[in-house]
Parts: sequence; structure tokens; C-alpha cells
Amino acid sequence: MSFGQLPKPILKKTIAPRPSSARSTDEDIQGSKDALIQDLEKKLRSKEARRRTGQKLSYEERMARRLLGPDGATYMFDQELCDSLDQPDSPEGRHTGGLWGRHHSGADEKKNEGSAIQEKCYAPRFLQIPPDLTVEEGRFCRIDFKVGGLPTPDVTWYLDGKAIRPDDYHKMLVCEKAMHSFIIEIVTVHHAGVYECVAQNRAGESRFSMRLDVIAQEALRPPTFVQKMLNSRALEGDTVRLECKVDASPPPQLFWKKDKDMLRIDPQRMSLYQDGSGRQCLLIERVVKSDAGWYTLSAINEAGMSTCNARLDISSRTTPPMKTAPPGSKTLKLLSSLSHVSTLNVEGQTQHTAPLYESEEL
Repeated sequence: MSFGQLPKPILKKTIAPRPSSARSTDEDIQGSKDALIQDLEKKLRSKEARRRTGQKLSYEERMARRLLGPDGATYMFDQELCDSLDQPDSPEGRHTGGLWGRHHSGADEKKNEGSAIQEKCYAPRFLQIPPDLTVEEGRFCRIDFKVGGLPTPDVTWYLDGKAIRPDDYHKMLVCEKAMHSFIIEIVTVHHAGVYECVAQNRAGESRFSMRLDVIAQEALRPPTFVQKMLNSRALEGDTVRLECKVDASPPPQLFWKKDKDMLRIDPQRMSLYQDGSGRQCLLIERVVKSDAGWYTLSAINEAGMSTCNARLDISSRTTPPMKTAPPGSKTLKLLSSLSHVSTLNVEGQTQHTAPLYESEEL
């Protein structure tokens, strides 16, 4: 016996046996699955027979067709699905319970959500539309309109196809109860044209058009007196006319004054008018001493002001002085011959019953 090497011991691997309870559990599950598959296969065969005869499939047969593939293979499924197949008529299994119940419930929620969005959104609609407008140049312009829509629509204005942006001269206001206003602070000739208003939201859009005409103003010219009033002299009881001519654009407002106070017009004797040649006239009939003084006419327009004045003097009306004919004058000789005086001593002084006057014409 050789003591050189000792033989290696042989180690045997021991495998712990499975608990009988676990084996029995797996076998039970597998058996139940096999039984279920067999049951499903029967239902499918029954379904094929019904299809040929035209009968309607039952709920269990439809579920079985979904679980089994075209070649008879099975898909993965859980116990919850099996429970739902056992109760096809229960509302929980069909709508809220199981895999298929949750699928149908999600589709219903999406449908309800879509209908809710559709109910809460509607396209813009104009409830009040402004008419065409005509505005003078330099004036203020406000265009009011009313629009509805959900959500609240965005409003954009266009002039001859070009978008208008809010600035110092264009303002867009939103008032209460869906009222809107488009404002032009100072209208110019460049604002004339066709305006289009567009209201938009995610449900759609609406629009309307209107026309704005602008009346252009003439070039502004301050008042200028092209013909001024002249100083006048008159006697009491005469008629006097003070006149002047003024040029301006636009036509000015006129104010008459007398000695720095506003002129009080006596309708019985005074009148103001413009004659055919455009002269401004003040007519005073039967003048009196109190009418004397300085008369001023002021002309005012948007471009400026100008004044013109003149002096009116009134004299009293009196009897002209009389002259007595001296002795030896030609007038005396003529009057003596006409009165059939037979003898007159021209060289001496003669007494008369009435005074004699010398006429400058003779």
C-alpha cells in the first residue's frame, strides 16, 4: 500500500427538496390556468360556430378572443382579469374594475373632457357695429363696438390692410359688458380710408369693415385787415357808416368795442352787417353827441388775432351867422328897385322895417 498520495474525497451535492406545500401551490395555479385556457378554447370554438350561424357573441367569448392569439397561444393576464370574466354583467367589472374596465373608463373621460371644452368655447360674434363716419380734420374720433366670445377675443384694427398699433394717437379701450372703443385723438387726412376690425380666439374669428372720411381744413391764416376803418366827422342827426374788410382762414369771430368797452347796439339806430363785397359794416343812424369816440373791431380765429380802430367826431347842428348889408351895396339897390321904392338916398343912412341880408351867391 503506497503512502505517497491519498485519494481525494468525493463530495456529493445535496439538493434540498421543495416543500410539498409550495409544489402543490404551483400545481394548483398551473392547473387552474390550464383549465381556464381549455374553457376559453371551448368558447372560441363555440364563437366560430355562432359566427357561421350569425349569432351574437357573448361577453365572455369576446374577452376570450382577446386573450388567445391566432395560433392558440395565450397572453399574460392576471387574477383581476379572471375575476372580471367571472362577472360580465357587473357594472364594476365592465366600467371600473379590471383591465378592460379601466380602458373604457379612460375613453369616456376623454370624450367628456372634449365635450366640456366644446361647450366652454365659442367663436367671436359682433353684437354692435358702428356705421361709416365723417369727421373734420383736427377733431376727436371715437368708434364704439360690442363683441362677444369665449374666451375673450383679441381685437386687431387694420387701415387699408395695414395693422394699427396703439400709440399716442391711437388708443384701444375695453369697457364693461363687452364694449370696446377705438380712439383717434387728432384726426388728420391720413386717417381716411377703410377700417377693418378682426376679433379672434381659439374657437374662431369674426370681422367687420367701416369707412372713415375726413374733411380737410384749409391752411390756417390769421386775420388781416385788407381795408381799414377811416376816421369820420358828422353832425348830429346824420347817418354814419364805419366799414372795413378782413381776410382770414377759417373765418374769424368779430367783436366791436367803443372806447375799450363792448359796443351796446341800439336796435333802433344801429346795425351790423356784411355787404356784398365782404366788408364789415357798422351803420349808425341819427347820430348824437354820445356816439362820438373810438370804435375798434377785433377779428379772432385759431391762427391769431388782429384789430382795427377809427375815430368818430360829432358836431352840433347850429343856424349859420347873418350879415347886414352895408350902405351903398349892390344888394341894397336891387332890393330897393324890387320893392318899388321911389326915392332912396344911397349916400345917406336909410331906416328899414325889416333887416336885409347879404347873399354870398350874389
